[in-house]
Amino acid sequence: IYNNRRLLIVERLKKIKNISFVPPNGAFYVFPEINLKEIDSISFCKLALEEVGLAIVPGISFGDNKCIRISYAASNDTINDGIDRLEKVLNSL
Repeated sequence: IYNNRRLLIVERLKKIKNISFVPPNGAFYVFPEINLKEIDSISFCKLALEEVGLAIVPGISFGDNKCIRISYAASNDTINDGIDRLEKVLNSL
């Protein structure tokens, strides 16, 4: 089940511009870089929460202020909804 969720989030993230990442091999999260020069990870996560109700973790907490951490320990519906919200935030910038 978790491998299917990993594959789902990887395929969805590959289609989003302004994101780059190394596909995870075993964890329950992905750590994509948000390729936006004008916003740091804390500001981006705050914006995502305020604008679309998406809770993601700033990458600065894990040593990289250009990244965010997204858990895929959730249902496929929740993952798809979260990626839709992430795309909405990225497209608004």
